[in-house]
Amino acid sequence: MRRMIGGIAIVIVASLAIATPAFAGLLGTNVNGVMNISGFGAMNFFDPVTGFVPAGSGNSTSPNNVVIGSGIGFGYADGANTDTANFTATGVTLQDVSVSGSRPIVYTFTDTAFSGLSLTEISSNFPGLSFDLSGDVLTLSTDSIPSGGTFDATFQVVTPVPEPASLVLLGTALAGLGLLRRRRPRPRNLSA
Repeated sequence: MRRMIGGIAIVIVASLAIATPAFAGLLGTNVNGVMNISGFGAMNFFDPVTGFVPAGSGNSTSPNNVVIGSGIGFGYADGANTDTANFTATGVTLQDVSVSGSRPIVYTFTDTAFSGLSLTEISSNFPGLSFDLSGDVLTLSTDSIPSGGTFDATFQVVTPVPEPASLVLLGTALAGLGLLRRRRPRPRNLSA
């Protein structure tokens, strides 16, 4: 009986471990960033080739290999505007500081660690902010930004939850194992 209960416990613990994987966070993953400003075509202002990436930004050597958690993520600065995108283990904070009027901006970030997450906007003072997280691509878009603006977007972990049908199937299988164990004939001691 103890063996049967132990076996059932192992099956239950194993099924729960498979059904609810732990979220390790985004730290240490590589993210690719693109910042497009309306009116400049497909130019990526997070690419250091443009000459607008400040030294010390994670994208100062490449916009395609910024390691999350290693300091300032993405940076852009010209004489009138400064934009930064900083990732943490669970989200991203974008900041735009505009001295003069700004154009609509689209930020696109790609990281395989984004898959399986959902995105919730925490706060925003950016006009016309919209965001989308599809697979491993996060897209944030803004309308024309007035002087100075900040918005935060935080990832919320989505962990798979077992379906009720799966739980019923598991329970039926365990009950069947219990009945099989119970109906086996007991070995007879013939030495008496």
